[in-house]
Amino acid sequence: MTIRRRLVVAVIVIAALGLVTADLVTWTQLRSYLYGRADQELTQGADQGAFYLYQAARRGIPVHYDILGKRVVPDIAVMLIGPGGKVIYSRAAGLPFAAQPLPRLPKVLPVRPLAAPRSRDGKQHGRALYAAYHPLGYDFDVPARTGGAPPYRSQAVAVPGGVLVVASSLGPLDATLSSLATTELAVTLGLLVLLALATWWAVRLGLRPLDQMTSTAEEIAVGQLHRRVREGKVKGEVARLATALNAMLGRIEHAVAEQHASEGRLRQFIADASHELRTPVTAIQGYAELFRRGALEDPASRARATSAIEHEALRMGKLVDELLLLARLDQGRPLEHMPVDLSLVARQVVEDAMVSEAPHPVSVSATEPAVVMADEHRLYQLVGNLVRNAFQHTPTGTPIAISVRTEGAMARLAVSDQGPGISASDRAHIFDRFYRGSGARSNARSQGSGLGLPIVAAIAQAMGGRAMVANGPGATNRPVAGDEAGQGARFEVVLPLAGAGTLPERSGD
Repeated sequence: MTIRRRLVVAVIVIAALGLVTADLVTWTQLRSYLYGRADQELTQGADQGAFYLYQAARRGIPVHYDILGKRVVPDIAVMLIGPGGKVIYSRAAGLPFAAQPLPRLPKVLPVRPLAAPRSRDGKQHGRALYAAYHPLGYDFDVPARTGGAPPYRSQAVAVPGGVLVVASSLGPLDATLSSLATTELAVTLGLLVLLALATWWAVRLGLRPLDQMTSTAEEIAVGQLHRRVREGKVKGEVARLATALNAMLGRIEHAVAEQHASEGRLRQFIADASHELRTPVTAIQGYAELFRRGALEDPASRARATSAIEHEALRMGKLVDELLLLARLDQGRPLEHMPVDLSLVARQVVEDAMVSEAPHPVSVSATEPAVVMADEHRLYQLVGNLVRNAFQHTPTGTPIAISVRTEGAMARLAVSDQGPGISASDRAHIFDRFYRGSGARSNARSQGSGLGLPIVAAIAQAMGGRAMVANGPGATNRPVAGDEAGQGARFEVVLPLAGAGTLPERSGD
């Protein structure tokens, strides 16, 4: 059963119990009142008739039955029974032309003793009529002599020379109670029907937002993660639920998008890594096949093959080391944190590069210490990758400038060149793994493995900083529109100084 039906059924059951209880109380109270009034009228009629018979017996005068009949109201039947059980006098209730049948008396009657009269006017004050009727035991019901006629409410009182019985038809009283019961039943059923319709409408209106939430959830279940629950203008439980669901759906959509993006990056990473490893593996397999077949007979050929195998093995080993480093950084493995002067690291990297490669004039600007909390080995790797990137992607002899300075609580390392620059399309993916640009800068020299700059970004993030790129020697973290070839490239890494904590993320870096 749905919640809508359960609510409607619960309301109808509670309302039905309340209405039926009210109907029973009303019907019982009215019956108590009507029976009490009928019994009081019988008591007054019996006392009036008995007073007349008592006075006649005390004075020794004969009883005139027509006077006895007039002492009791016409709506009450009167019967005088002698000592032997013989009916001495009877008068039917009602008018003479519409007299009602007499009651059929039982053999044993509960006779009420005659009370002494309290006044000379012939009025005997009987029991009081209370709000709730409580019978005293002298009133009884008897059937009519004619079948089909209503029963009688009767009362018997002891009088001189016999028993006086008075009886009042219960037909009008039962008709009133039956009419009340019919009216109450009709009103109760009508109210229950109206209440059921009103409750159904109110519950349907109240649960309409839940139906909309269900439809939205079904649409989300089939993949429409952008769908949201419509929030009502009136604040309440449903509105708060809609707000909470929308917030949850937003987080779920963001998490699913991140998961899909992560899965896509992982698939691309695996494909790129497999492609990069296939080249040295293929080369090594080729030279090994040549050795196995004995195709390399002269020492010079064998030496060149051995050198090539060593070169490809070193290349493959370097690539594997870079992949392992990125995997560790992705897993969030902590690096060593110790005070390291970024200025000294920059000077040392430039000195090492100039000794080994020296195809470019390099200048270093670091006038003050810039001590950061970092892993010294990884910091050397970060700066070295930026310098080698500038060497590899600019023509020979292109000037390269390195600067280190402090700005507030952070240290900023900048590596800029005057080479071909980076196109806008390449800048958006410059830190993606295995990405190689397609512009003039990418064709300047060897493109490398495509992991140098991603490693820079990963190391900077692991140390609480970030890496940025822009065109132009003075274009620090500024947006660049279009392709600005010939303006050079500028890479920057921002790291927190020792004791400054992790840098907050900023948009547009």
